[in-house]
Amino acid sequence: MTSSTAVEYGPTGKTTAMSYTPTTLVVGKRTLPWLYNDADLLSRIPGLIDSTSYEADGQTKTITYINGVTTSFSYSPTRALAGPGDDGEGHDGADG
Repeated sequence: MTSSTAVEYGPTGKTTAMSYTPTTLVVGKRTLPWLYNDADLLSRIPGLIDSTSYEADGQTKTITYINGVTTSFSYSPTRALAGPGDDGEGHDGADG
């Protein structure tokens, strides 16, 4: 089985829509393109993401999806993405 991805770009070269086959999955379309903020960072994907907020340095702070779920991100002092239970310095809080 082969698969393919089609990507549409807007006038500024930013992604505005993607589709995948053989599964029919379309994320964005010409009439409802992905939206970017004044800093040229992704802000919304109609039908998927309601809003995205960013830290001052451009790192993703939160993503709020259309179902109301919000994902929050935290970063170490060196700006590495810190996961759950991770202090951002490579320590998971476990002994040893």
